[in-house]
Amino acid sequence: MRKDEERWAVFWCNLLSPLIYGEVLKGQTNQFLKSLCSKEIHFPDGKFKKPSLSTLRRKYNLYCRNGLSELKRKHRSDAGKKRGSREFLINRAIELKKEQPSRSADTINYILMQEYKEEIPASTLYRHLRNAGATRLKLGYSKLKVRKRWTKAHPNDMWVGDFEEGPYVVYGQKTRHTHLSAFIDVHSRYIVFGRYYYSQDMNVLTDTLVNGWLLHGLPKALYLDNAKVYSSDTLKRSCFINKIKLLHRKVGDPASGGIIERFFKTVQDQFESEVRAGNILTLEELNLSFSSWLCNRYHKRVHSSTHQTPEQMYNREGFMKREIDLCKAYQSFSSSQIRKVNKDFADIRINNCFYRVDKRLRGDKVKVLYNFGINKNTVVIYSLHGKYLCNGTLHNREHGEAVPEFSEQKKTNTVIAQLVSDHKLNLGRTKQILDYQNLSKEKKPCGLPTDWQWQFAAFVQKFADLLGRKGGYSSFTAGELEKLKKTYGISTKLDVEVLQNAFAKVNTSDFGIIIKSLRKQLRKDK
Repeated sequence: MRKDEERWAVFWCNLLSPLIYGEVLKGQTNQFLKSLCSKEIHFPDGKFKKPSLSTLRRKYNLYCRNGLSELKRKHRSDAGKKRGSREFLINRAIELKKEQPSRSADTINYILMQEYKEEIPASTLYRHLRNAGATRLKLGYSKLKVRKRWTKAHPNDMWVGDFEEGPYVVYGQKTRHTHLSAFIDVHSRYIVFGRYYYSQDMNVLTDTLVNGWLLHGLPKALYLDNAKVYSSDTLKRSCFINKIKLLHRKVGDPASGGIIERFFKTVQDQFESEVRAGNILTLEELNLSFSSWLCNRYHKRVHSSTHQTPEQMYNREGFMKREIDLCKAYQSFSSSQIRKVNKDFADIRINNCFYRVDKRLRGDKVKVLYNFGINKNTVVIYSLHGKYLCNGTLHNREHGEAVPEFSEQKKTNTVIAQLVSDHKLNLGRTKQILDYQNLSKEKKPCGLPTDWQWQFAAFVQKFADLLGRKGGYSSFTAGELEKLKKTYGISTKLDVEVLQNAFAKVNTSDFGIIIKSLRKQLRKDK
């Protein structure tokens, strides 16, 4: 007996239980059944109705004859088959679908209405099309890929990377949006490096990859989407130099990047939800908390696809890391330009910044190698033939610094030497992250004029005062501050009077209701 049949049998037995257990005298059976007919009863199919007297008598007699099994609900003998006058209509629908597999149920019903002045319910139509083998899939029109599970034989065979929107953080007296840049090892599901930044550009990608390579060695392949930063010539050059195969997802096939997207979903559910529920953090505090969560939670929990922890899978015996050549890695991400050394100031200009070089190079054309993602204060100067000459140091022409004397003993590439020294120091540590500077400046809300006077900090303080909270920024959670930030940028007409009106209209201290009221008023006034 199937589960739904059993449910109906138990329902009838429960209804007739006084008769089944002899609680009703023989002469009162008919009276008892009539009393049941007068009541509305909740049936297993969800309907409320009165059972008929004949049905009750029939069910009782069936039980007395063969017990519980006779009370199961009987199914129609022609269930799922074409019946009566509908047969020709369904046959025509199947013919239309086979004629053009891309036709939808709406289109088929439109044609049937034109020809026969009648339609077929969509669910009924699809059932008959499926039974007749006339669906897109069965007709070969839908060519869905048969996918395989993401896996590689060894750690570092392939890394998958992407960006994800992160929570807001404190930035001085304001708040800033963050972006998580992360790379995951396909074999073990281990996060080789992940960090929050203020932006998502080439400098961020450089910092993420170099730190990942420094900690775990070079992967054999990188698998990325088709974003501009992942398709840049700088990244391609770096991968060729370090012998890393660069692969990109096919356009229009987002499912192939599911391994990193699933990790981001875990981050949002288990880490960022807790961050947004608490006090707003600085970028440094956010990254420290994220590293702790990775180390103590994510890497130590059994992964559903590998049935082992990422830490166990990644650090298994016999795995040999492909060590990084720091000098080569630095140069692979560096850009180069030809510049002429200024005769008066003994410097060169890169990206509107001036770098002081050796005074004996005045008037010479030189090749400048720089990587602002790693170090913005120093550039490396080479001759046009590739010979190292000196380092260029960031300076301000207006300060009039003395030109340093040239010394043969200083003809060493201190940037590269320092990187190599740091790398040797890192070999004795479990984790080392390169210093990274702020990448972009605070932007004003999109579309707001430059003379808009009411600052976000003042808006937050006034909102807290009207809400009866003390402390300004500190009185709100990170999630509440995100909502305030988004509300603040809706309209230039936001002022104290508009905010007070929003509070007056709702007459409540509920944060969510007040925000909805304020947004509705601002959009209405735009």
